[in-house]
Amino acid sequence: MAKAAGGAGGGAADGLFAAHDQGLRACDKDMMMKINALPLLILPLLVSACATAEYRQEANICQALWLRTIPPSYHDKLVEQYRAVQRPTGRSVCITRGNRTVCEEKMRTEYVPYTAVVTVDRYKGERDAEISNCTLQACVARMGNGECK
Repeated sequence: MAKAAGGAGGGAADGLFAAHDQGLRACDKDMMMKINALPLLILPLLVSACATAEYRQEANICQALWLRTIPPSYHDKLVEQYRAVQRPTGRSVCITRGNRTVCEEKMRTEYVPYTAVVTVDRYKGERDAEISNCTLQACVARMGNGECK
């Protein structure tokens, strides 16, 4: 699907909303993948749990508007991911009890990169920014504050 003309909504939505750039920087890929995934999973639950009914109502209206304005466009993308692999270090620890010796090989964890195919919505970031901005604008107009309280 193609992006809606100019990425803006028609009518009242024109000129009211601006697209926001989003970016993530990673220094340690493995750790950052784990750290970055956690807030993405928890944040929507926290926001919806703390949000007022009025806020959720405005957010739902804005989401419906912006899903029509910037519809999802899914495509497959190749990404580099990492998996943990146990590899022997070449050392072993041996314990002798009586006439029996048991040896255990020492292992280390290595993170091995691999290429995976993931399906992503190429307009999700832009649409989510517009939904947040729309919700904020609506709450300020309706209740005088950004939280709809």
